[in-house]
Amino acid sequence: MSRKISLKNFVFDINFFYLYLVPGAIIPSVIPWVSLKLLVSFLIVFAYFLVVKKFQLSVTRSTMLIFPLVMILLTSFSLFYSMDVAIFDDIFEMLRPVSAILFIVFVYQIKWDDRQIENRVYKGCFYIIAIFFVLFFLEIVNFPVLGEIHELYRRDKDALGGKFVGPFFTTYIAGSLILAICSLYFARFIIEKRFSFLVLALMASFLVVATQSRSSFIAYAMLVCYFYLVAFLVNKGKPAVRLTLIVLFVILLVCLYMALDWAETALPYLYAGIKNYAFNFTDHIGSDNSLGKRISQVMWSVSENELYIVGVGILKAKIRLLESWIALYYVRYGLLGMLSYLMFWGCLGIYSVIGARRFFKAGELVKSSYLVGFSGIVVSLPPLLLSSVPTDFMPTLFTYYAFATVSVVLCIESSKYRKKQRRVTKSFAQDAGKLN
Repeated sequence: MSRKISLKNFVFDINFFYLYLVPGAIIPSVIPWVSLKLLVSFLIVFAYFLVVKKFQLSVTRSTMLIFPLVMILLTSFSLFYSMDVAIFDDIFEMLRPVSAILFIVFVYQIKWDDRQIENRVYKGCFYIIAIFFVLFFLEIVNFPVLGEIHELYRRDKDALGGKFVGPFFTTYIAGSLILAICSLYFARFIIEKRFSFLVLALMASFLVVATQSRSSFIAYAMLVCYFYLVAFLVNKGKPAVRLTLIVLFVILLVCLYMALDWAETALPYLYAGIKNYAFNFTDHIGSDNSLGKRISQVMWSVSENELYIVGVGILKAKIRLLESWIALYYVRYGLLGMLSYLMFWGCLGIYSVIGARRFFKAGELVKSSYLVGFSGIVVSLPPLLLSSVPTDFMPTLFTYYAFATVSVVLCIESSKYRKKQRRVTKSFAQDAGKLN
């Protein structure tokens, strides 16, 4: 039995962070690295089930599979509807929801107690941050051998100059994944009050800014505000702590204002992008920059989908890369797919907050902090969805669905505290009645 548990952990670790070590430049251009990474993850997990030849899945937990099953149906309809213009890469999109189901079932096989959460999730996140910092170091040094290694991890593209992309070739994939890790570490610091997690959260924050991804930075700002609110709620009845938080928030705003001149020089793409979002949004409609292209894609998607409720095709032959969630989901999966997505991730976020509260009252701080961190990931999604769909990125699909599945397992476990509290309340009421 121990061998099987060890095999589960090994398979999880490979998909969670080890595959991020593989540089994209060594992979043949016939299959994009982002697609191949998901395919390799799928085959590894599939091979695990072939070896083990069994799995456990309760009725309660299987409800999480409804969303990817709906996406399989919607993707199948889109492919069938656009058969006359479909290309091979369109069919490859089916790998996303199929892989999501496989990954969910696999992560369910692991018993998620405090030790597993610590060893698999938090240590895995630490290794990801460590890998990314090594890549960032390779980007700023000029030693010949190290420079050659670094070139394996990025494309020769002027638009990526001065931006940290990790092993992904794009800023928004790197930014969204680092932001998710940042959320988990901020939550642990606030709930467990351990300084080491604040250090890790700040390291992740540095990498988020280094990507110069505008949507990631806006999401990061929302995340900081969210965790300030969490900190206020956690420290209820501690006026001194709350006053300190207010003072720190004011200091943070002053520091940001003072750093504007520095940011304009050191982070020109991020600074100009945020400024355009805030003050010159309408000027970019129809322009050729990234913001203008995303707006144009949304307008194209609305005009292309005559079915509204469902999608009309993957349509990579017409537009190779649809970036924003609105454009991508509306044309490929319709309003039904968009509603399913919002309900899936929105409900996970809400139930995570409820579960975190139950665990916090019960004194199970590791589980409580994890669920708070996952709720932060959901809170940060809206601005990210304006530029991309981070939860659907092929290279990070396993990581996101692992986060989601662990949160569902913990939410189900937290329900026992609700039942226990009800029994205590009922018992207390009966005793009070006897006394009367």
